[in-house]
Amino acid sequence: MLDAYEDQARNWLQRQPGMTAVEILKRLRELAPPGTFTDKHLRTVQRALSAWRADAIRQWIDQCRLETDAHGSTATEITAL
Repeated sequence: MLDAYEDQARNWLQRQPGMTAVEILKRLRELAPPGTFTDKHLRTVQRALSAWRADAIRQWIDQCRLETDAHGSTATEITAL
């Protein structure tokens, strides 16, 4: 159900990371054809939001690791400093 709108929702979150599921659901209602999203879909949006945020955190951690590796340091070396 959310697949068609996932990219848009992720863009909203990228610009406004503090958005709540209620705010996302409201925007989805404005974007989608009438009746596509109702109050019953809030829990679905909450679950998706949690997964999207976890994915963003994993990507951020991976990026930090790549940057650390690019500088020739390991996590152990950084901790020792």
